Parts: sequence; C-alpha cells; structure tokens
Amino acid sequence: MTILLAWILADFISGIVHWYEDKILVGFQRNRFLDQIRKDNELHHEKPGAMLQLSAFQNIETSLIAIPIAFALWVFGAPDVVSLAVFFSTFGNLIHRWTHQRRLIWPIRALKMIGLFQSKDHHWAHHHDAHGSMKSFVIRPNKKEEATERYCVMTDWLNPILDRVGFWDILEKAAKR
Repeated sequence: MTILLAWILADFISGIVHWYEDKILVGFQRNRFLDQIRKDNELHHEKPGAMLQLSAFQNIETSLIAIPIAFALWVFGAPDVVSLAVFFSTFGNLIHRWTHQRRLIWPIRALKMIGLFQSKDHHWAHHHDAHGSMKSFVIRPNKKEEATERYCVMTDWLNPILDRVGFWDILEKAAKR
C-alpha cells in the first residue's frame, strides 16, 4: 500500500512541477538552467513530440538531483511514502515521454491500460481542446493560455479529481497573491 500511495504522491508532485513550468516559469530567465527548462517546455507545447528527440536519460536528468534527495530523506527518517514519492517522481518525465511515443514494449502498454502509467488518451486534453485542435499556448507575461487541466503526468487517476475540484485554478489564484 505504501508503494501505491507513494506512486500517487509522485504523480501529484509531477503535476505541481508541470503546472509550475506551464504557468509560472514562462518569461522567467534568471539563470541558464531555468531558462532551458522554460524553452524546453514551450517547445513541448508547440510540438508535443519534440521531447522524443531527446534521449530517455535527458528526459529524466532531474533524477541526478531527486535521487540523492530521496536517499537523504530515507536516511534521516522521513516516512517511506515521502522518500519513495520523491524517488518515483524522477520517472515522471519519462512516463510523460511514453504518452507521446507510439511504439512501446508490452509491459509499458499494459501499465498504461490500467492507468498506472498515463495513457495518450488521458493526456490528450492537456494539449488539445474539445474539438481536437491543438491548444494555442499564447505566451503572455507569467501565463500560458489554455493550459488549465491534466497537469499530473504519471497516472490517469489524479487529474480527474484535481480538475473536477478546480485545484489548478485555486493554485493559480494563490500564486498570484
């Protein structure tokens, strides 16, 4: 049960990070690292398949930071669910990559079918409107238009709940204060 809860918490963490990239990081150019994340994010929303041009390792290079943090949390006695969630969150962008990838090995396809890994159909709404057209991510100071739902990138389970309760709108209003 701890592993499943940690996986869901990792999905929530992935959503917060994705939301931050889409809503807050736009226009943020204070250092090379954050500026590169911003540029990669904007490219991804203009051309969702662009992330497939990177290697799988490039999609999870944040693990170089998160894995030591997860290990430190474990060593210093953080609850297992927390240290595991931080560790699992390192795979968020890799799973996100798989939502845009067509050919996958059967175990990954099976995990997508049960929702443990996010399906392409589920993630579709983040990039497309109700008519199937790509959302226009018009960049304005500190805001991207249209990105309003489906920020969690690991499972099919959390987004329906967070979207239904308006979590992302609440978070955006809190961030403006």
